[in-house]
Amino acid sequence: ESGLLTWLLGLQQLIVYFSPDATLSSERWTLPKLQLQKLRLKVSGESDRTGQGPFDVVLSAVLDAAQDKQQKGDKVTVLQAAWRRRNVQGKFQQTVSEMMEINGLIEGLAEREKELEEEAAAWEAKQM
Repeated sequence: ESGLLTWLLGLQQLIVYFSPDATLSSERWTLPKLQLQKLRLKVSGESDRTGQGPFDVVLSAVLDAAQDKQQKGDKVTVLQAAWRRRNVQGKFQQTVSEMMEINGLIEGLAEREKELEEEAAAWEAKQM
């Protein structure tokens, strides 16, 4: 899939390059944006498929990974016991929620910063 993402980015760059209309930099894809969207879609699809909330899907994936590790070694037993405690699960869900909110705020700030830079450039062009 990483090769596909590279081709997708390259195709998008070609479209932007040959497009008669200028596009905003915030509308262009980047590899991190594509990877984040891929993860969001994967969690959303699993959430729809299982009927669980997105936090439960992520927690379930972590537990599944821990169970897979346990089959290969006994060191994961302590980790699984800790995950099963409700207070740890609650803290994990809260942390994931806060992390998603922070990521959303960072993306919003980055987009706003680019918009302000473009507005400043346009304003300077009008002043000249």
